[in-house]
Amino acid sequence: MASEEWSGRGMTKVRDRVQVDVDSVDVGSAATADALAAVSTSEYEVQAIVEHHGRSSTCGHYTALGRDGSAWRDLNDHRVKMLSPRDARPAASEGFLFVLLQPCMAHIVRVVGRALLALVFIWTAIGSWTAWDNAHEYTYSRLTDAGVMPLIQSAAGQLGTTSDSIVGLMLGAAVFLKGMGGLALAFGGEACGTVMLMLFLVPVTFFMHAPTHTGPGSLERNFDETSHLLKNGAIAGALLVLWQSIPAKDARSGGELAPRDSKKRR
Repeated sequence: MASEEWSGRGMTKVRDRVQVDVDSVDVGSAATADALAAVSTSEYEVQAIVEHHGRSSTCGHYTALGRDGSAWRDLNDHRVKMLSPRDARPAASEGFLFVLLQPCMAHIVRVVGRALLALVFIWTAIGSWTAWDNAHEYTYSRLTDAGVMPLIQSAAGQLGTTSDSIVGLMLGAAVFLKGMGGLALAFGGEACGTVMLMLFLVPVTFFMHAPTHTGPGSLERNFDETSHLLKNGAIAGALLVLWQSIPAKDARSGGELAPRDSKKRR
């Protein structure tokens, strides 16, 4: 794709798009404002686009879109985004500062949301660790209701140990997965944290809270178990959404972020 420098001010014209590299220009200078105004003609419309670039300090970059709101692709092929005509023109009330801060706010919201999700697992891991006996007794009773204790007792007999020891081992694995998975998620290891937490959440939900495994009980108990089941399902859904939104790594770009389904140009 051919490109050319536009006005020599860090702008690059690519067919019907003009990109302004914020690392190369002073976006607040009068010269840059004049250059932006020069390309804001009937053919182009200057528009702020918010995208992150891995660990780069760049908060965003500016792109002139065709007035039809067509798709744009940034020059290093790490980001692809489709815009509708309405999305291509932000309301005037949003202002330049709002659009400039939008990528930073998106990053902050993602970090806060990730931390709140991780806190659920970290807190329960601490609770299970500090009240180990109660957690062990609860786990034992749930596995008994689920009908898997005969299998555990049979395995314990063949291994020369006790069913209590195996239940303790299972509880320890659960505490490890949700504790370390929560920490990984909170500190940016989204892929690793999500996998660990799903490995914890799926079997625990099935054996501990599935209606067919909890045995008969009062209406209040059944309501509580159903609430736990739905809560765990909602958390699993949030983890799946987070997993789907994790950008893939492009090895050829030195680890820059790239969409999972982006096609590489030869």
